[in-house]
This record gives sequence, structure tokens and C-alpha cells, in this order.
Amino acid sequence: MNITKDLCNRCGSELVLITSKTSKITQHISLQTVTTYRCTNEVCQGEIDKRIAENIKFHQNQAILKAKRMRNTKDKSAKM
Repeated sequence: MNITKDLCNRCGSELVLITSKTSKITQHISLQTVTTYRCTNEVCQGEIDKRIAENIKFHQNQAILKAKRMRNTKDKSAKM
């Protein structure tokens, strides 16, 4: 467990560093670093996890609806 100096934007508690990954992205000169933190306040982190889960579910539903619209469009153009 690596507690950092950074503070949570929501509650002001300390953050724990979970992962840090640096990778090269094609067509970009600089490296991109993705860092994952967790809040030490369990209530706050629970709310964050809940919002992330809702966001993932929303985007999955949007992808399903988009695929249905694409199929319907293809079906309509094939009938003509």
C-alpha cells in the first residue's frame, strides 16, 4: 500500500497508488502514463465505484442500441 501526498477531490482524504502504467501511443511523440488511485475513505471510494459501474453499464447499453440501429438501417436498405 503506497499512500501518496495527493488528496481526493471529493472528500480530501489521502489517496493510495494502485497502478502506474506508461505506454507509447502510435502517432504521438510523448509517452502516456495512466495512474490508478483509490481513496482511503471507504464511503467515498464506494460512491466512486458505484458511479464508475453505472457509467460502464450506460456505455454498454449505448453500444447495444447503436448496433441495433445499424442492423435496422442495413435491413431497411436491403429491402429497397
